[in-house]
Amino acid sequence: MRLVALRPDMTRRAMFEAARDAVKLGPACYLEKVGVMPRDGKVGAFTFGRVAGLLEAGAYAGAGGAEVVLVPPQIWQSKMECLSGGNKNVTKNRAQQLFPGVHITHATADALLIAEFGRRRLLAERHQLFRGL
Repeated sequence: MRLVALRPDMTRRAMFEAARDAVKLGPACYLEKVGVMPRDGKVGAFTFGRVAGLLEAGAYAGAGGAEVVLVPPQIWQSKMECLSGGNKNVTKNRAQQLFPGVHITHATADALLIAEFGRRRLLAERHQLFRGL
């Protein structure tokens, strides 16, 4: 499992390449399916859409047959038992429970939980395949 950390100072090209290269390492890429918030201004919404599209395009470019899954926060949070209602401390605390040896921040908690959601989903799918043999 590989997490891709994005920083505000990264260029769009670096973001695209990070997403593209991360997908090459596994059978699937899980991205949070997000949208703009009503309180976002026009410029903020446009920028958000560009970055989200850039990451998704990078994932598809690197996929080479791998699955790219856009998962809504309600789904992964429910399965990971950390419905946050917008409170980032909920997801941070859950990530700390699941990854006690890792330094968890608000910036990394969601990424770790989404990656773990994807790992569990892939394991469940493989288990189903073997059960059918």
